[in-house]
Order: sequence, then C-alpha cells, then structure tokens
Amino acid sequence: MMKRESSPKQTAIELIRNSKTFLIITHERPDGDAIGSCLALKRALEKMGKKVDVIIPDETPIDYDFLPGMGKVIRDIKLNRDLIVNIKKVSRVSYNKREDGSVDLIITPSEGQELKKSDVGIDLGKSSYDVLVILDTTDLNRVNAVYEENKEILSNTRIINIDHHPTNNVFGSINIVDPIATSTCEIIFSLIEALDKDLIDTEIATSLLTGIISDTNRFQNINTTPKSLTIAAQLIASGANRSDIVKNMFRTKSVSTLKLWGKILSNIKEDLSNKIVWSTISANEMNEVGANQTQTEGIIDELLSSAPGANVVLLLSEKLPGLVTGSMRTLSDDVELDKLATSLGGGGHKKAAGFKVEGVSLPDVEKIVIGKLKTYFSGVKTELPKEEKVLGVEKQEVVFEKPKPKIVGQSIEQPVQKQSIQLEDDLYAPALSDLAMENPNIVEGKSSILQKIVEQKREPREELDFAKMEQELRKQKGRVPSEENPTPGDLEDFDEDYE
Repeated sequence: MMKRESSPKQTAIELIRNSKTFLIITHERPDGDAIGSCLALKRALEKMGKKVDVIIPDETPIDYDFLPGMGKVIRDIKLNRDLIVNIKKVSRVSYNKREDGSVDLIITPSEGQELKKSDVGIDLGKSSYDVLVILDTTDLNRVNAVYEENKEILSNTRIINIDHHPTNNVFGSINIVDPIATSTCEIIFSLIEALDKDLIDTEIATSLLTGIISDTNRFQNINTTPKSLTIAAQLIASGANRSDIVKNMFRTKSVSTLKLWGKILSNIKEDLSNKIVWSTISANEMNEVGANQTQTEGIIDELLSSAPGANVVLLLSEKLPGLVTGSMRTLSDDVELDKLATSLGGGGHKKAAGFKVEGVSLPDVEKIVIGKLKTYFSGVKTELPKEEKVLGVEKQEVVFEKPKPKIVGQSIEQPVQKQSIQLEDDLYAPALSDLAMENPNIVEGKSSILQKIVEQKREPREELDFAKMEQELRKQKGRVPSEENPTPGDLEDFDEDYE
C-alpha cells in the first residue's frame, strides 16, 4: 500500500513542532491582515515554548497599536551568524587579544604534523533561526527590507510561505496558499487549530479577527464567505474583543488623517464613459497636512462604497518623490483587477489589487495607468498577459483590441457592443401590462411571444351579461323561474358571487 504524501499544512505542522526558533516577517507597508496574522502566530508559537521574533521595519498604522503584542514587534535588526573555522591536525588552540580588540588564534598542530593553509577551512554558519515564516506576501520581491538585507544569512533557512493571494508564486520550502480564503488570518486560524485548538486565547482571537475584518472590509467585500463568518463567530466565542477592533479601526481617526482624506476627496476625478473613479495624493500634500503614508489605508474602501456604480476605484499615492503606489477596488464581476495589477508589476485579488511604480513621477503614472484602464474597458482581451518591461519595472502587458466586424454575404455585420448601465432606470424590467401602449417598441419579429401578447390585449372583448348567464344556467337544470315570482329554492341555488 502506497503511503499518502503529506499536505503542505501537515508538513508545516511537523516542522513547527520539531523547530525551536522562528522569525516571522511580512510584506512592506503591512495592513491589518499582515499585522494580525504575524502577532497571532507569534503568540501561538510562544505558548508552545518556541522562541519567536516578529520584525516589521516599516511604519505601521496607529489603528493597530491596540493589538496585543504590538509593543514586542522588532523594528530594526541586523542578523548575524557564527564564523566556523575548521582546522585539521590540531593539538591545542589558544588566542592572543590585541589592544585594538582583534584576536589572534594560535593553533598548535599535533606532534609530528605540519599545518598548511589547505588544512584550514572557513565557513559561515546558519542563522540563529530554524524557520523563517513569511505571511501575506505574494513573492520575495515584496517582502519587507528585513529579507533583502539578510538574504545571504537566511538563504539556508527553511521558509514557510502562508498566503491567500492567487498571484502567490509559491517561493517557500513549504507553501500553504489558499486563494479562496478571505485573509491570511483565516489560514493562520486553521493552522493554529491543527497545532492545538486550546492555544487560541483572547489575544490570538483579537489579532485574527482584526485581520479578517480588515480584509473583508467589515464583511462587506464580495470575498466574504460562510466559512469566514463561521470563523469570526468562533473567534468572538474565544474572546476576541470586537468592540476594540471596530473602535480603533473605523471610529478613531486623527485630525491629520481626516485632513488627508479631505485632500484625497477633493482630488477625485471621473471618466463617465468607462466608469473610472480615481484620486491622487502627492508627497507634498501629505506633508502639508502632517500625515504619513500609512494614513491612506481605508480611504480606497470609502471611495468604493461612495461610488458603487464604478467599474474601478483607484488611488495613486506618492509615498516619496519617484515612488508611487496604486490601490484598486471593484464590485464588478467582469473586471479582473489582479491581471491589471500584474501588468503594472503588482498583484492581488480579482476585486482588490495594488502595484508599485518607481522612478516615475505621479502625473506620469496617472496618465499611464488611466490610459491602460480606458483601454481595458473600451476593448476586448484577446491575449493572455505577456512579459514586458514598462515603467522601469518587470511587468506583464495585457493587450486589448476592439472587436472586428463580421462579413455576412455582401453586408458587414457590426459586433454587438456590451452596453454599460448608466442609470438605475436601466435595470427596470417592465411588466406585461406596460406593453399595452399605442406603438410598443418591440425588437422581436411578429412571431415573438411579446408581440402576440400585445395583439391579444388589443382585441375587443365581449362584455359579460350576468342576467343572461343566469337564465342559461337555469335552463340547463330544467327550471326557468318567473322573474316576477322566483321560488326560494331558485334563489338558494343561484345566489353566487360573480365578482
């Protein structure tokens, strides 16, 4: 009997149980899901007796300062590792410390042996962490600066990659990637339960619920599933502080945040024909109101809720001169934002995605991105994304073109263009009674069902004569009473309500 291969989740659980030290990191400019999943996993592993560090070098939104464990997050670290010197034929080792702080190692060879340079080997040891866990990150290029600065040291460390983005490129030694999950916190909940369901306490539950609420926008996004609601209920039952989450994330805004949002709202632009709503915020405008780059979080979802008829809502933020980030949202089932973001060097989900552009000014990024969106909504996709270098970054370009007319005989049949809904009235479906008009505008031919219904409604109808109907009924029963002297039985038999 063949042995069934372990799933990534089972392999990760085995590695976690057999390891002692862990480093947890996430993507740059982390959001609620990234922060919540890091803190929850750290707390769970520590309860198992592990040594765990969470490193987030980027500035985090103050909205998440209430989360338990935020004070223990390491902001800056330079990892190091041991220098291993391997020497053959050794009898004794001593050292001599110099005044400048350097040390001379004195190696005495075994009796009768002669040491040569070839007998000495130098190597760098592994990092002090057994396992590196990377959360909520699609690829290693999007991990925060910790990984980039310590890539060589961490090169021999096993990586557990846990994420819910469909664009994840499975870069880890073990990859737990579930694109159906609403958030990485949802996956972490399942992992912790598998390790030991008794690990989940108030702190872990609060961190996980924060991430789920953040990535579902209070369960308003279309990615909300029955499973996510069930997990949220379990977390509340486990002690998650829902009121603290709601208060800090949605009901507490600093004056600088409100001013920043005011700037963004005043910069809103709209393309009516393609239903694109977007805004921009420059680094200078952020400085004017005393805000930082983390305070733009949440405004994109507010824009979407305020413009539900838009095909896409876009926010372009200039974090630094020459560094622009874009966030996109949509409620349309026909729009694939993950592909659009990929074409701009980013990634994400079908209905929520983002990208980053370096070395290009904010006005130029705006022109390029809006031009691409207009092309997307006015054309039809004919090719899958192909690699191309645009905007100074490696990206994928999506090609669109107008549908071509079809030649039928001697005439040219124009393709039917998909009509976009402009007003709420366009969604109105008339009742059949509404079709009884002087000149109904019916597209179908004369043989259509709608046409027959209209013609039937126009045909004159014979008026009902109730007195005549009563006489006929009495004749059928052989009794035709006198109208002047009807019998009581006759009245009983035909006392009916014809209405």
